[in-house]
Amino acid sequence: MQTALTLIVLVTPLLAQTHATDHGMDNAVPLRLTTKIIIPSEANRPVYKPARCDAQGNIYFRGYQADDRRVPVIRADANGRTVKYMLDADTTLASGTSYDFSVLPNGILYQPVQVGEDVYIVTFDLEGKIKGKVRLEKQFWVARLTALSDKSFLVIGTEPKLPAEGKLTQPPKALIALFNEHGRMDRRITLNRITLGNDVREGAPILATLSSDAQVDANGNLYLLLRTNPATVDVFDSSGQIERSFNVQAPGPKMNPVSMSLAKGKLAILFREMFRGMQHNDMAIITVVDASTGTEVRRYSAGPDLGATLACYTEDDFVFVGTDRDNLAIQHAVSK
Repeated sequence: MQTALTLIVLVTPLLAQTHATDHGMDNAVPLRLTTKIIIPSEANRPVYKPARCDAQGNIYFRGYQADDRRVPVIRADANGRTVKYMLDADTTLASGTSYDFSVLPNGILYQPVQVGEDVYIVTFDLEGKIKGKVRLEKQFWVARLTALSDKSFLVIGTEPKLPAEGKLTQPPKALIALFNEHGRMDRRITLNRITLGNDVREGAPILATLSSDAQVDANGNLYLLLRTNPATVDVFDSSGQIERSFNVQAPGPKMNPVSMSLAKGKLAILFREMFRGMQHNDMAIITVVDASTGTEVRRYSAGPDLGATLACYTEDDFVFVGTDRDNLAIQHAVSK
């Protein structure tokens, strides 16, 4: 278990690289800050990825704290008011670990929680209280969760090592599957070997899978961003059948995809070069592509003053979780 959890926690730093000379800025349109909404209840501190938005424009994120196993999810509205989502109310989850979350457009939030070898999907209501939980029928180590609806969930993790395998040093095997609201596995998903075969670094395929990002469109189609080289987007229908795949070239030779946002048939993929602990100190490049074809539509540049985390994107409005002196802030930016 410890090996799998270590891989999950260290995924982003392991994939990051430094000292690129080409930031892909020649064709990038600079973004400028238009609106800043202070979050008074949240101190100025790094923010874990992902950050998400719902249809009402609320922002969801996890702020860094010393015990990163159970960092609560924070929801901030357009006025900076917050709601905190915590697992403490359920004693059966007391020893649980959770690193990810997913939000439906209606604001219902889900968290994958690891308790021993069991995985639970915990549902929260709009007040931030636990509404229910379901234990998945298969035991594994969970890394990522994406809710396609209130009845279907994409879950990504690693298979437990069998006793017969002993202390073999091979990377763990990925598990990617759709589970229903009762915890049953509806479909196991196998990614295209070509998709994961471009990066020859040891352990790269499993790292690309565990560090993936996913978004769901209005029709229930799922877009899975894999941090391969180049970045790959696999598109699945609501039943888990793959429909198409396309690559998105990095803006610079040492830039890595960090997160993705989907809006009105376009994907905005955030690329960064440098990673120092939990802080990004470099320029970000956001590549917007057509979600149907993967064709690049436009490229934008965002300075560190806007914030390290892109929460969502709607046409020409980019929403970041940034900082304002002693507090965190929601920052809207548009092209200059």
